[in-house]
Amino acid sequence: MYHKSSFILFAILLQSCRAQTCTDYDLRLVGGQVPNEGRVEICVNQQWGTVCNDSWEETNADVVCRQLGYPTINAAPAQFSEGSGEIFLGAVECNGNESRLIDCSHLTVGVENCSHHEDAGVHCALCQTGSVRLVDGLTEQEGRVEVCINEAWGTVCDDDWDAADASIVCLQLGYSPTNATAFRNARFGQGQLPILMDNVACQGPETRLIDCAYDEHTIDCFHSEDAGVQCQPLCRNGDIRLVGGGSQREGRVEVCMDGGWGTVCADDLWDATDATVVCTQLGFSRYGAEALYGATFGQGTVPVIMTNVMCSGAESQLAGCTHDGVPVQGYFHSKDAGVRCQIPADGPTITLYLRTSAKSMRLSWQPLTPEERGGVVSMYHVKYRPLGGVIRQSLDDMSVVINTTDVEVTITDLDPRVTYAVAVAASTSAGVGNYSEEVVVGLYSNSLFQLHLTGAVICQEWLLNTGPLEILDD
Repeated sequence: MYHKSSFILFAILLQSCRAQTCTDYDLRLVGGQVPNEGRVEICVNQQWGTVCNDSWEETNADVVCRQLGYPTINAAPAQFSEGSGEIFLGAVECNGNESRLIDCSHLTVGVENCSHHEDAGVHCALCQTGSVRLVDGLTEQEGRVEVCINEAWGTVCDDDWDAADASIVCLQLGYSPTNATAFRNARFGQGQLPILMDNVACQGPETRLIDCAYDEHTIDCFHSEDAGVQCQPLCRNGDIRLVGGGSQREGRVEVCMDGGWGTVCADDLWDATDATVVCTQLGFSRYGAEALYGATFGQGTVPVIMTNVMCSGAESQLAGCTHDGVPVQGYFHSKDAGVRCQIPADGPTITLYLRTSAKSMRLSWQPLTPEERGGVVSMYHVKYRPLGGVIRQSLDDMSVVINTTDVEVTITDLDPRVTYAVAVAASTSAGVGNYSEEVVVGLYSNSLFQLHLTGAVICQEWLLNTGPLEILDD
């Protein structure tokens, strides 16, 4: 027997299901011939509605494609069939960096001055032409080879497929080009996409698979012949390198993750603090690191694997900084990050010895040889100040200049009842370098201190690093 109460319960459940057809501010594309194009619809109050095309431009299309997980390259506004229902957004103006369409400037939800013949649409690229990926392997380093041609993915036929071809695939993906293994006969399963390449013949100097000679006519190929590769790790996770610079101290930043190299996106957060971590990890100075943007040292060919990097400056590796996870979609090599490091940190170490007595401080050291000095360091600057008491003097109030040709100098007429803070720096023709950290000295202690100035004092930037003083047992 059919009960009225059962019908009411069914109607309530049906209405509830219909009301939760989408999550607020999700997007979808409707009415296109392929999934990556169509009329833009946005979910508001768990209902789908359209977007008015007033002020609709490429930057808006970029954001739509990014939110939907497509690359932003070649994203374009487009016109499709008219929608129905509510028009939720109008006069949308994106700067192109937003992660969601709703985050762009727009008119208040509920647009009254638009009709559905003005519904906005987009065409998104499925992929960036020339890209490759490995599919259905047990690890990220192996799988069926798929290549992007004309913004669409497809497979590769295994005719003439060999280790030379596999090496280029691995190189392009940021893995080691050596010991790459080529597989035939759909080792990683048969694909479903069109077969785009046949008779691939890589010679070795290529950096992308599509740069190799190949046949576009694949009518005699079947997915039972899909090509595959297995790559070997290229690097240790967390390693970094600089590529494309004019010297070893500058270049495009590439970082190792999951055994392969990748680039870093220089978005709005990339700054000197991040560059400092890169430079110190590579053994250069932590002073004067410069962050560079917009693929200054050329666009990379390995994947973009880090974005929104935020270093505090205390990290020992760039990979230890806060960053978005990988893989990164919607970021391209036109934003590859670069750095310029100022000073190698492996230059000579200058050690000055500071001995205290009742009323004096005596500094002595081994003078630098001309080769060590490089004709650059002309003198040392020692600053000192008393600690304690009502008046705290500035460190600049008391100082002494020491020639590098001297072997010692004694600072006299000091008050044995107080302690002193002491720091030291080296001087060049360009000025005085950075001072070491202060050390507190008690004259009555008859202690021996060691002041280290570490850095490439012969480098042409003249920026000198200094380190802390150490107390030695005497």
